Amino acid sequence: MTKLNRTLAVAIALALSGSGIAYTMADTAAPATKPPAAAAKAQDQVPVEVTETVTGGPTAQQDRVMSSAGLAAVRAAHLARVALNDGYTEQAKKLLAEAHEQLEKVKADDKPVTVSAQVKVGTKAVESEKDTVAPDLIPILSDLQVIEDVAESPAKLDALGKAKGHLGKGERQQALEVLKAAEVGVASLEVSMPLGDTTALVDQARKLIDAGKLHEANLELKKVEDGLVRENTLIWSPVQAPAESAKAPTESAKAAPPEAKPAK
Repeated sequence: MTKLNRTLAVAIALALSGSGIAYTMADTAAPATKPPAAAAKAQDQVPVEVTETVTGGPTAQQDRVMSSAGLAAVRAAHLARVALNDGYTEQAKKLLAEAHEQLEKVKADDKPVTVSAQVKVGTKAVESEKDTVAPDLIPILSDLQVIEDVAESPAKLDALGKAKGHLGKGERQQALEVLKAAEVGVASLEVSMPLGDTTALVDQARKLIDAGKLHEANLELKKVEDGLVRENTLIWSPVQAPAESAKAPTESAKAAPPEAKPAK
């Protein structure tokens, strides 16, 4: 079995599920000579079981704190860049100090996730591995987006108003049900922040400002915005969408994050 090489998204998803993955496969390799029927059956049905469990990681409350603090850090970095462009250097310094403080909050709650895997052939454990990593990609924003023009439909406009009311109360599922009943297409937007890279860029920008290299600092802060990972997923559409468009590829966000509530 190759060494575990899990992406952050998989590790977080497994951690949130609180359960491992187990499955069995049959060894179907044909023998060189044909054994008696009973022996062949026994050979072909030796089970191989792979069990994987995920433990540790942030609590739900820590996830909320990290999301809120991460979003605040990114916004502060964006405003610092605006301040630099307008010539307000001292204001930019204050904003970057705030961004640094928020990133430290994220680090404090970024608890390691341990992924354990065991391979068994029959009743015998033949291999086990364990990896412990601290999640680096921090979800900072989760939003729903209407994917069609509803201006010409009073019924759809009414549904949109009701859905916004549900979202204001944190009732995401109820909002989706209202929009689906009105045949309004909906997609989700998830924005995540790479903690390590963002922290390094903010710290480097602060050093460059102190050295009087404002243009270079501006470029470092632009990398913070460019480094955000944005993923759009089609949730439901009244018209059958092509399979390849059901999930848009992950790409870096090219603009400041939209004003929206932190990811829940």
